[in-house]
Amino acid sequence: MEPLVVYYSRTGTTAKAAVEIAGRLGCDTERILDKRSWSGPIGYMAAGREVMRDALSELEPSRMEPSQYDLVIIGTPVWVYRTSIPVRTYLVKHKEVLGRVAFFATYGSSGFERTMDEMAALCGKAPVATLGLTTVEVRKDRAAEKYDRFVAELGK
Repeated sequence: MEPLVVYYSRTGTTAKAAVEIAGRLGCDTERILDKRSWSGPIGYMAAGREVMRDALSELEPSRMEPSQYDLVIIGTPVWVYRTSIPVRTYLVKHKEVLGRVAFFATYGSSGFERTMDEMAALCGKAPVATLGLTTVEVRKDRAAEKYDRFVAELGK
């Protein structure tokens, strides 16, 4: 069975990375939709405050059932060195049904390692592979080799 790429994206950077990964794998994707808006300057400030409190959010219902996939690849932007609130909520909600997982994150300059550790702890599973991408790498299309290495690590 093919993998599933699940992601949250506030600005479009993580979405662009998710599309690149899914395109290489030829697999399904699902964007995590939060009922709360984190957009704009107010959303940015609220996200920073709430992520430090380990907040969860209310998500729109998932279209795809992660238990139906043998590998779920989960992507998040890094918010204040942490997993974004929508992805944190997704992991908590679905941890019991996730099989193998892989993670990717987009970030400005730091926070990747801590975010990967946090995601593993939230779902109670070690990832089969991880991928860190800076915002510049994604936006300027400078990550082709990183995408290819990540996909190769997945064993597809």
